[in-house]
Amino acid sequence: MASGVIRSGRDAAVDRFHRDTAERLTATLGQMKGLPQKAGQVLSLLDAVLPEDQRATYRAVLGRLQDDSEPLDWEELEDVLAAELDAPVAECFSRIDTTAVAAASIGQVHRAQLADGREVAVKIQYPGVSEALHADLEQVELLVKSLGALVPKTDVRPLVNDVVETFLEELDYVHEAKVQARCHARWAHDARVVVPEVLGSHSGPRVLTTTWLDGVDIVSAEAAAQSLRDRWGTTLWQFTWTSITDHSWVHGDPHPGNLRFLPDGKLGILDFGASADLPPELSGGLARAAEVARSPDGRDAALLGHVLSAVGLPRDLSPEVAAPWAGFSRLLFEPMRSPGFRFSDDYVRALMTEIQQAKTAAAKTALWKGIPTPTTHGTVVLMRTAIGQAAVLARLGAAVDS
Repeated sequence: MASGVIRSGRDAAVDRFHRDTAERLTATLGQMKGLPQKAGQVLSLLDAVLPEDQRATYRAVLGRLQDDSEPLDWEELEDVLAAELDAPVAECFSRIDTTAVAAASIGQVHRAQLADGREVAVKIQYPGVSEALHADLEQVELLVKSLGALVPKTDVRPLVNDVVETFLEELDYVHEAKVQARCHARWAHDARVVVPEVLGSHSGPRVLTTTWLDGVDIVSAEAAAQSLRDRWGTTLWQFTWTSITDHSWVHGDPHPGNLRFLPDGKLGILDFGASADLPPELSGGLARAAEVARSPDGRDAALLGHVLSAVGLPRDLSPEVAAPWAGFSRLLFEPMRSPGFRFSDDYVRALMTEIQQAKTAAAKTALWKGIPTPTTHGTVVLMRTAIGQAAVLARLGAAVDS
């Protein structure tokens, strides 16, 4: 009886500790006005390092933070556009639609036409968002300390830094323009991929203008013939993996809204703000893993070893920690092992489960034994890309050839 009371008291104290910590995290995040969706990123980090029975506490408290992506009125953006182009908007465009065609947390997109008749997409950054985000960085140290208190033997800074760096790059339209221009040139001679051209004359630090790309969205694509969906899916798969293994780069956000499906089977790629250059250990390790997966005698142990080294984990993990990483490795490279592999919702759920279990198992062991969680820069964005791409391919029901 006494031991049960003591155990109950300890459980209550643990629950109270986590509720208080979640409240502190919410207060910290609540001061970050630049990007409300940081909450979602932090939730992902928490899921990776917290015991399963405590996740609901953090989700409930942090869930108060909302992501509002409603477009701004044109009047609030017109001044930004004129200032960036150093000329009245009417002098820069023969026509510009004042209703946004897309809106996100950083900026929104308007369709326009140049004097020479070319149709363009104009992405305009919200006024004040850059200043707000840089002010947010003052809160990052508090965030790192709060997460570090939860898992004292786990270095959460690489994970948090990965998220922060991605957001900062999304704010840098000059950087995004350079990345997109590089990708446009890289894929210009590929008949399957279309990357819109950047128009530097109508771009600046807070404005990015590109050629307009027609094409249907994912909803319409889902209704297309299966043969067409398979072509789009194969192109997306090959675009992603060629970028990773051959160019040490990843798009980072294969969201359906960033894709255009053309009726001739081509695939349009948009929005390069969340892209990431990958360090040699990550791209090289995944390239070697891909070679193993494609070989007739590819072994799971060899595949796992390359993946662990790529993400910055030791190869000699305990069987308990290694098991979900082995499952993740098998699933991630299964399409390369099985020509004509068809993506499904079941595959996406399994991949998400393995990723979560892999991160959680590593974090639990780290908490008690000091074994590190993945530390290679780019691992966070890579996992996000794997899930995002698989979800798109599942919606298409695509069979891919790698």
